[in-house]
Amino acid sequence: MPWLSLFFSLSLFCLPAAGADDKLSGYAFIDNISLSSPTAVALDTTENLYVAQPENDHILIFNNRHEQTGMLMNLAEPISVGVDNTGKIYVGNAERGNVEVYGPGLELLFKLGVGDGEFQQPTAIVVATNGDAYVADSMTNEIKVFQANGVKKFTFGTQGNEAGFLNRPVALAIDAHLDTPQLLVADMPMTTEGGQYGTSHEGARIQFFSMNGQYSKGFGTFGQGSGMLTKVLGVAVDATGRVFITDAFQNIIQAFTADGTFLGVVYDETHPLRTPLGIAIGRESGRIFTASLGTGAVITYGSDTTHAVNATATNNGSITPAGTTNVRHGESQTYTFTPAAGYEVAAVFIDGVNVGALESYTFDRTLADHTLAVEFVPDITAITASAGQHGTITPVGATTVQAGGSMTFSFAPEAGYLVNEMFVDGQAVTPPASGAYSFTNVTADHTIHVNFGQVTYLITKTTGTGGRILPAGTINAGYGSNVGLSIIPDPGYHLKNVLVDTVSQGPVQEYTFTQVQSAHTIQAEFEPNSYRIVVNAQGNGTVSPTGTVDVLYGDDRSFTFVPAGDSEIQDILVDGISVGVGTSFAFDNIKANHTLT
Repeated sequence: MPWLSLFFSLSLFCLPAAGADDKLSGYAFIDNISLSSPTAVALDTTENLYVAQPENDHILIFNNRHEQTGMLMNLAEPISVGVDNTGKIYVGNAERGNVEVYGPGLELLFKLGVGDGEFQQPTAIVVATNGDAYVADSMTNEIKVFQANGVKKFTFGTQGNEAGFLNRPVALAIDAHLDTPQLLVADMPMTTEGGQYGTSHEGARIQFFSMNGQYSKGFGTFGQGSGMLTKVLGVAVDATGRVFITDAFQNIIQAFTADGTFLGVVYDETHPLRTPLGIAIGRESGRIFTASLGTGAVITYGSDTTHAVNATATNNGSITPAGTTNVRHGESQTYTFTPAAGYEVAAVFIDGVNVGALESYTFDRTLADHTLAVEFVPDITAITASAGQHGTITPVGATTVQAGGSMTFSFAPEAGYLVNEMFVDGQAVTPPASGAYSFTNVTADHTIHVNFGQVTYLITKTTGTGGRILPAGTINAGYGSNVGLSIIPDPGYHLKNVLVDTVSQGPVQEYTFTQVQSAHTIQAEFEPNSYRIVVNAQGNGTVSPTGTVDVLYGDDRSFTFVPAGDSEIQDILVDGISVGVGTSFAFDNIKANHTLT
C-alpha cells in the first residue's frame, strides 16, 4: 500500500497511554462499519458519511443509519474527501495529483485548479460554509484555496517549523462555532523533543489560521501520554469548539479546548482504535466518526446517554415498536404503522405536531426525548359524480364512502331527455334502465359521469302511388319540436285524403305536428285525374264507342268509324280540328278532355 506512507511511516504501534481517569465523559462506542482500508471521512449536513478507501480506489457513501447508499468508483488512490453544504463531493486523488468534484448524483462536475497535477499530495480537504474549498498539500507544505466553481482563490503556507509555517500538513478542520471561523491545520514540525527519537524528528501540532491564511495561535506538545501528541493525522471541531485529534501512534482520540487545554481521550477497550486517521464530527448529534485503518473500520462514538421515545396508537391499528423505547443519543429509530382491515392512518403526531398520514417515521440523530402518536380512522374512499347538461346526478361531487361500503347514484334527465352515455372510472358502460347505478364493496376511489341526450320520436310516412310527403327520408323529431310536412301529388294525380295517426284529415296539402311528445304516423292517399271524351257522329254511320267516354290520366283510347249503306266518312274532327279521313282514331297518354266528331 504505497499510499500508506503518506500518513504513517512509523513501524511501532502503541496501546493507548491514557488511563480510565482520562476518558472524556459523555462518549461511548456506538458501532463500527467494517471496511478494508478507510483513511479519510467526511459528513454532510444530514450526517451522511463519506469514506475514502485508496486501496480500492473508491469512496463509499452511507446514510445516517450507516446503510450504504452509493459508491464513487474509478478513482486513483483517493486519500482525502470533503463535502460542501450543497452535497458536492471533493475527492483528493494521490495518483493523479488532483481534486475531483462530484455532484450529489455522483456525476463528475470539474477538477480544482488546472486539474491533474495541481497537487503533489492532496492530503486533506475541508469546505467552508461559503463554498470555498481548502486543500492541504503535504508535499509542497501549502494550503490551496478554491472558489465553489473550482477556480483557485489563493495559496498560503511556507515550509518551516516555526509558528505560522507548515511542515507536512496532513489534516484540516474548520471551527465555525464562533462569529469568525478559523481554519485548523495539523502538521508535523521537526523537533528535538523526546530524546529517544534522536536530535531531530517529526513532531505534532495544531495551528489556527484565519480563513484568509493569517496565523493566530497553535498548541501541541510532542510525546506520549495524556495531552501529548505523537502522530496527529486527523483533526475535527465539534459544535462547541472542542478540538478532537486522532493520534495514529497512541491509537486514541484526544480532546482539547481551542487554547490547547487537555480535556480527555475517547476510546473503548472492547473496540480499540488501530492507526486512527481521518475524523469527522456530526454538528447536531456530536457523534465522532473515525477511520481506524488497522482494524479496517469506521468507528463511531457518541453520547452514552439515551432518550425516551414514547410511541402510542389509537384503536384499529398498531405501531411497531410500541411503548417507550430508549434510543442512544445521535442514533436513529424507525417506527412503522399497521392499520386494521378497513382502516387507515389519519395522522402522525411528533411531539404533538401533525406531520401527516405516514406509513412509517424515522427519528434521525435522536438528540432529545420524543413522543409519537398515530391515529387510525375508517378507510375512507371518495366517489366523484358529475353530469352533463339537461339532467342531474344525485349525489353530485365527491362523496366519501367507508371501505367495504356501498353507494347508489340516481339520474334525473330533464323533460324530453334521457341518459345516453355513462362512464365509470373513465370507461363507458351501458346506462341502466332503472335510472340508478350502485357501487358495492368499495375499496378504492371511483368516478362516475353521465351525459344526457334529447328524446326523439319517429314520424312514419306512408304514401301510395301518385304522390309524396316532404321532407323526404326518416324523420326523428325531438321532444317538444314542431315538424311541418307537405303532401304533393304527382302530375296527373290529386290528393284524395290524409290520415294522421289513422284519423282522416281530408285532402290537406300541409300538415304540422306540434309539440311532439310521441311517435306519429301520416298516410297520404292519391288517385289519378279522370277525363272525358265526347263522341258525336253526324250523318249515316256509327262511332264505337259513342257518347261520353270516361278515361284516366295517361290512358290510351281508340275509336272506330263505320259508315252506313253507301255513305262514306267525310272528315274526322278532334277537338274541332280536322285530322283527315280514316276508319279509326286513337288518343294516346290522355292528359285532358277531348271531343271527337
